[in-house]
Amino acid sequence: MTRFLMVGRRERAVVLLLAGPLLFLLCFFYIPLAQTLWMSFWERGVFTLDNYQQALSSALYLNAFAWTFELAFFTAFLTLIVGYPVAYAMSTSGPRLRLFILICIIIPFWTSALVRAFAWVGILGREGIVNSSLMYLSIISSPMQLVFNPTGVFIGTVHVMLPYMVLCLYSSMHSIDRSLIRAAETLGAGRIRSFLLVYVPQTAPGIISGLLLVFIVSLGFFITPAVLGSNQRPTVVVLVERHMGVLLDWSMAAALSSLLLATTLVLFAVFNRYVRAGHSAPELQGAEAISLYRMVAKIDRGLGAIRAPLRRWRSDRPGRRWRFRGPAPSFLTLIAILISAIVAFPILLIVLVAFFPSTSNTIDFSNFSLEWFELYFTRAEWVDATLNSFRIALLTAVLASVISLVTALGLRRLSPGIRTALMSINLAPMIVPAVAYGVSAYFLFAQLGLIGTTLSLIIGHTILAIPPTMLVMVAAVQSLDERLEDAAASLGASPWRRLRYVTLPLLAPMAVVSALIGFLTSFDDLAVALFLASSRAKTLPKQMYDSMLHDSDPRVAAASAVLVGFTIVALLAMHLLRSRSRTKIS
Repeated sequence: MTRFLMVGRRERAVVLLLAGPLLFLLCFFYIPLAQTLWMSFWERGVFTLDNYQQALSSALYLNAFAWTFELAFFTAFLTLIVGYPVAYAMSTSGPRLRLFILICIIIPFWTSALVRAFAWVGILGREGIVNSSLMYLSIISSPMQLVFNPTGVFIGTVHVMLPYMVLCLYSSMHSIDRSLIRAAETLGAGRIRSFLLVYVPQTAPGIISGLLLVFIVSLGFFITPAVLGSNQRPTVVVLVERHMGVLLDWSMAAALSSLLLATTLVLFAVFNRYVRAGHSAPELQGAEAISLYRMVAKIDRGLGAIRAPLRRWRSDRPGRRWRFRGPAPSFLTLIAILISAIVAFPILLIVLVAFFPSTSNTIDFSNFSLEWFELYFTRAEWVDATLNSFRIALLTAVLASVISLVTALGLRRLSPGIRTALMSINLAPMIVPAVAYGVSAYFLFAQLGLIGTTLSLIIGHTILAIPPTMLVMVAAVQSLDERLEDAAASLGASPWRRLRYVTLPLLAPMAVVSALIGFLTSFDDLAVALFLASSRAKTLPKQMYDSMLHDSDPRVAAASAVLVGFTIVALLAMHLLRSRSRTKIS
């Protein structure tokens, strides 16, 4: 309180302006989380630690936690292995190839995880593309079990998490000085060795950030383990949903959610401390690069025993010796193109399945038909779910973008310390697993009698949409040229007129981009809708999830194509508005 009184009048006014958004987060995010923690200690009106004792001693829950951590751990390293060539190609290739890779990565990134999981069922299923192709080539005689087991979960989770890793790696790669590699080559290092011993160690910050980020997000991931996994090996978030929806054991669900949330917050604290340390003390990142260099150098020395005989064998061969044409890492570019195509393939597949249907959820190019769309648009519950999702997403987009705009304008006028604290408060919903927040929101809205209402879904989705929309608006506000506002002030414009006629018109395109991001966040959500939706207010992802669990409904393919269409249209609109915003600001 003393610090608040010591700041200037202008900062106090801004903090009071931000009271509304902060109060919204307090009531509908922080208080529900605290309530969930409190409920986990109560069983039939008696304060007890039995839920935590059971969660930490029962084989069922211990195996679930072990499987959750195993999934997150291997997903992080698999995305690193698969994503490194993609990020390298993005940072070194020309604009056309970079655009191709970016499109292949970004469209799946913004496409519903439920749609991607459904696509992988069609690819890896017993009658899917993989098994059908292998049997056609006589490689296998009977279909392999590739889904509803750990294999399918790993494949689906890596596919969802890959864009996170690629973006982290690319952020550290695009600033690397390529002249260092050329210098290593002039000193006698081959192209491959200079790449491994000079280039790779410099990407250590991106590698560590990507591993931590993917690991944290994978811990709370729900859709892929629920759709592609098996009931015999559930993750923690699947158990939480089962306790809430099937067993009605709310106190145990609260305890599991609290344990998962605590684990996530601890890991995020480590991640945040690393990032801050890297920015404030770059020498720490240099130490990480040196450590990675030493590890790679040991591997390189170990391979020396193999490399020397190979060189002698090549020198003894008569005729022309084979050499690399162009830089050796160009092989990584070919791998990156293949990986990018594979990442985008499930999205393309689900659209083709909807327009070229067959009896086995595969593609029949001789049978172009709109039959599944006709079934989709003539069934009342599917149309109602789509319209509900659209209304909820539209209102969520407006509310989240307004909150983000007000907060971004307020943060601009605050001191760095207060700005950092308020940004952390507003970005916290991005850290919390969506299922954990869904459980908390259920407890709150059940007390208010709002379960199964549109209002509860709008509020819950707004909480999820605030962090991504906030990041967009804060970046847009920081890029404004303050000289334009100063010029308006020198001409006698009041603060309100400067805001109305200068600031808001410049921010309008990015505000619409922010709203579109909020729209997509709401339209694709399943984790919160699982707990807050009902037959009266069911969203499209919830309708799809119920249909996928209970039967093989062809309308799921049509609904998936609709979701993909919405995503592509929204991304194109965001690109155009972002270009317009840059033109206005420049």
